Amino acid sequence: MMYSRHIGGEMEISLTDFSISDQMSAWPDFSGYKEIRCDTGRTALRLALEDWQTKTDGRGQVWVPDYLCSSVFNVIKTQGIPFTVYIDLPGLHSMIKLPKPKDDDLVVIVHYFGKLNSFALGWLADNPLRRWRVLEDCVQSPYSKGVCMIGDYALTSLRKWWPAPDGAQLFTNKPLSYKPDLAPPDECFISQRLTAKILRSTIKNESQYLDLIHSSEEKLETSPPRNCSYFSARLLSCCDKQTALNHRRSNWQFINSHLNEVADQGDIFSSLYKTLLIDEVPLTYPIRVAKGRRNRLRAWLSERKIYCPIHWSVDASADVRSMTLSESILSLPIDQRYNEEDMARIVGELSCFV
Repeated sequence: MMYSRHIGGEMEISLTDFSISDQMSAWPDFSGYKEIRCDTGRTALRLALEDWQTKTDGRGQVWVPDYLCSSVFNVIKTQGIPFTVYIDLPGLHSMIKLPKPKDDDLVVIVHYFGKLNSFALGWLADNPLRRWRVLEDCVQSPYSKGVCMIGDYALTSLRKWWPAPDGAQLFTNKPLSYKPDLAPPDECFISQRLTAKILRSTIKNESQYLDLIHSSEEKLETSPPRNCSYFSARLLSCCDKQTALNHRRSNWQFINSHLNEVADQGDIFSSLYKTLLIDEVPLTYPIRVAKGRRNRLRAWLSERKIYCPIHWSVDASADVRSMTLSESILSLPIDQRYNEEDMARIVGELSCFV
């Protein structure tokens, strides 16, 4: 069968993306918090770490879950900040190994896949007199109600939610101790990303598109903290946010209601989450794949133009439970580009794989 339409991967850009009213902003707004807009989540994290270190005179360490995007660890290591891991996994209702912060430490909690990390928030609520600080990683959950309500810092990154090449935020509950010195946007990065997004819409330039994406991502590893580009700022101010978020929820619900029919045929797949609360907006639909089959399934779907990311490949030193999840997890695309017919195609292909 020939597949003319791909599902997943980098979001394409078209001229119609700029035709929506500029009163429909996609930037999340958390009441009571001060906001700084920048280029990437890496920059937002750097700014938070610098402020925390300034306010604590460099004392303390960072506590991070070992199941986390490697870019977070890279930023912490590059800054030369000591850290300790604790164990918290998406899909669980409790932390496996609690952090034990001391005064002046910083604890990072993650709201995974659009789901509210209710246990972590409950644990924080049980420590109302804490002297240590909290950073909420809202990259996967910027539109879910209940995030950014208890942390001292919160960060977002909107590149996985919208076609924008860059765009991120740092939220703080108190003014920063310094004025951020943000460099101008990297025009080479923005141009490469934009070119890749335009090429992808033609479908005929997949390898060229992937080369540009890889090259642009490499630039982020050594890039200084930067302002958000005008291009992305404009694009993020022209989004029909509510329609897009409704599409994500609807697509998640379709996959969720049909996946059991597939799983019953071979017991190969299982949902990481069984429910979606009314105020939660999902990034993807994460599934577990039976041992040894995840990479084969991913390649099999890719051949059929269904591209599924992995969140995340963790370090070899991670806890065995984190490593097991990392080796079995796969994220099914459900974003606003797609409709029920596309979701039915994903389910159908999963059924054929079984």
